[in-house]
Amino acid sequence: MWKDTTVNMKNAKLYGDGIHDDASAIQALLDSGISCVDLPAPSGHYAIGTTLHLHSGQTLRLAPTTVIRLLPGSSCKMLDNDPNEKESHDIGLIGGIWDMDNLNQSPNPLHPEWAAEYKYPFKPWIGTDPGRYKPDGYLGAAIELQHITRLHIQDVSVRNPVTYSFHCCCLDHFTVENIRFIYDADIPHHINMDGFHLDGGSRFGVIRNLQGAAHDDLLALNADDCINGPLENIEVDGIFAENCKSAVRLLSRGSLVDKISISNVYATSYGFGIGFTNDGYDPSQHKCGKFGRISLQNIFLSCGKPVPDYWGQAGVPVFIFDGCMEIDFLSIENFHRIESFKPLPTFNIAKDVHIGTLAFSNHSMQNTTGQHIPFIENEGIIDRLTAQNVLIRETTPISGKGTIGSFHSDELSRNLLL
Repeated sequence: MWKDTTVNMKNAKLYGDGIHDDASAIQALLDSGISCVDLPAPSGHYAIGTTLHLHSGQTLRLAPTTVIRLLPGSSCKMLDNDPNEKESHDIGLIGGIWDMDNLNQSPNPLHPEWAAEYKYPFKPWIGTDPGRYKPDGYLGAAIELQHITRLHIQDVSVRNPVTYSFHCCCLDHFTVENIRFIYDADIPHHINMDGFHLDGGSRFGVIRNLQGAAHDDLLALNADDCINGPLENIEVDGIFAENCKSAVRLLSRGSLVDKISISNVYATSYGFGIGFTNDGYDPSQHKCGKFGRISLQNIFLSCGKPVPDYWGQAGVPVFIFDGCMEIDFLSIENFHRIESFKPLPTFNIAKDVHIGTLAFSNHSMQNTTGQHIPFIENEGIIDRLTAQNVLIRETTPISGKGTIGSFHSDELSRNLLL
């Protein structure tokens, strides 16, 4: 049972003037047991100085244009699900512009060498339970949700988080849709600023219509990052990003990423467009990434212009396969690249990558850089490559010292690729 806060609610006033702290009044509404908390339109905007906690069986709803801003110096997440619930269920978050105001919070704790400039000590975000985020851990994320069955997030905008907009793990049957990322603060370090970051232990979900530009992964599907566990049965539909660092990252250091469908991606990126990665791979541990069946459809990607402090000013290939990994089956259908900025390879496959089947269909590239662009730069192993209706007019479309076991294609694709 939730704590009875009826008496406290009588004395809790919603100011909505952007000056007074509204956190206690909003939390009193959430703690009251109301299944749907509708915050009225404020005269200015809501200001909060502490984290709000959503309970099971509850939806928090704001108008899409209502601003809720973290007060200066609060240095905490803005919203999470009740840390006293071991497993939460049936939670909804609808609407609002959640402004973390990163210039007025403690800096990025993922980089203690930078945080030291501000005399802020590094705090780990994982407690004694390696399967959960630490309730009071400060990662710099605006919204943190974990261990929830049936989660619905809709029509939410996040502005200027310190690191991630959303940090989530262990979600079961979830829908995330119509999310906007607004990163317009002149921060000292453009890094670790993911959009929607989904950690391991998550399955049966839909993520659709993500809009904006992040200074890291707009969408991160990371089976082994902050929380380890499989990611499976997830559909992604609609990513719209102009000059973000990267559109989609899929990461595994051993946990399985399987049955993932990603479609309708329209992005320019100054890092990779879509990456299969095993970041932090330690050869002595022999933990290769494990990817099962992945399907990509309707992908429109090209290179963008790096922000000044980005480490890779030379740019990154559009698709990367980086670190030790096994991929059973990868299908990429309707991929098109119009490149006028960086003559970088479209696909870069690293040495320790092993792909069972790589299937291309309906691909084209228009190259106006004046320089050669390899279609595939392969240093790994591809057991079976198939290509249908691939229009790549480059002198050496496939390069590298890797191996391709068998190649199956229509006549046009074979003539253009070989």
